[in-house]
Amino acid sequence: MKDNQTDTDLSSVRGYKPDPVNHRTKRNRELHKRNVLETAAQLFMERGYAGTSMADVAAALQIGRTSLYYYFESKEQILSSLVEEVTVSINATATSLTSMSGTPDQLLRELVRRHVEFIAQNGIIFRVLTNSQMYLTDELKEVNNAAKNGIYRNFRKVIAQGVEAGTFRPIPPSVGAFTIIGMCNWVSSWFKADKNLSVEEIGIVIADMAVDSVKANSTFESDKEIHSTLAEAKQAIDKLSTLLRAP
Repeated sequence: MKDNQTDTDLSSVRGYKPDPVNHRTKRNRELHKRNVLETAAQLFMERGYAGTSMADVAAALQIGRTSLYYYFESKEQILSSLVEEVTVSINATATSLTSMSGTPDQLLRELVRRHVEFIAQNGIIFRVLTNSQMYLTDELKEVNNAAKNGIYRNFRKVIAQGVEAGTFRPIPPSVGAFTIIGMCNWVSSWFKADKNLSVEEIGIVIADMAVDSVKANSTFESDKEIHSTLAEAKQAIDKLSTLLRAP
């Protein structure tokens, strides 16, 4: 009998289970790569991007430079990964959310909640990327700026829909978008996971405040009052950050 075993589709064989080794190997590599990225980001934060070498990153990880090059070949590649991990990732999430069905206030609440949670969980790499803009290549600047513009457009789109539907007050959507995005991003400068509120709780609190700051309310009669409310929301978060910083 001719042996056709090499042509057999093993997935069709009863009782066959795929070897999980390759999956585990890929997963472990991603975990190690993330560890390298976070360690490099911490060094960039402490010493500056220009003041940190690949040798410094390898030393902090207690691995050889050859092992480090398995994950990243250069600092520029690390910076490229930061763009992918932060700006591109946030924009992808925002774009996905705005394509879902829901009322403007529901969509805005979810946009803010997810944005805040991401920033709270990735504060260091977000701040490092913000502080390292000058070191981005022209190509990376283009990718980063396109993603940032995408984030803005997603927020602006939802706010504009809310204004048109009468769900939100008649504020300029661009002003609302920039203000709320800034509120979200600012979390990176003060949030600490070991304080009283969790990442999820912070996300909910700020999402509620953001939506409340733009919701339609007949007691508001002028743009001045509307902008004042947005300023009050930021002041409230100032107080929240002060409380969380307290010992």
